[in-house]
Amino acid sequence: MTISRGFFFTVYFRSFLVLIISAIGYAQVKSIFYGHYPNQTSITIVFAVFFVLFVAFSTKEFLSIDLKQRILFEYVWFLGLKIGKRTQFDSIEKIFFNRNKYVKRTYVMLRLPFLIFDKNHNEFVFDSFLKLRSGEKIRFISRSDKEELIRELLIINQSIKTVVYDNTSGEAVQVR
Repeated sequence: MTISRGFFFTVYFRSFLVLIISAIGYAQVKSIFYGHYPNQTSITIVFAVFFVLFVAFSTKEFLSIDLKQRILFEYVWFLGLKIGKRTQFDSIEKIFFNRNKYVKRTYVMLRLPFLIFDKNHNEFVFDSFLKLRSGEKIRFISRSDKEELIRELLIINQSIKTVVYDNTSGEAVQVR
């Protein structure tokens, strides 16, 4: 069973790359409009940035669980390559999830450049973990919606056949 953990690169990095490629594309179109055709160096730069953009949007993190051979494989999928580490385990003790505070900081600048307001947005994210009999904890799935996370964990738990605990209230409550 293989579970996707999401993109390897953050949304901020990917957004930054989109802005860079947009600026380069705008500059290329503007220069063509004025009769200046791009040289080999600028074309190479555009292709290099497109390649980095492709890598940033296609690189993902995965966790593969082989229950027959008892191997966990945490890896990053990068252009068809699986780069990561394999862990041998005896058995999975439980799946549990916690509620963690996620702080997103934004800066708001008004029309006057010297008035900058710093604003924190406090959000909660629910992080789940696999706990092995050896005591090792492995990050599993993260979601911002608790009900969605519980639904996914219960579906996954049908094949793992262990118990799922909710630790968000301070004490472990078994989820059924």
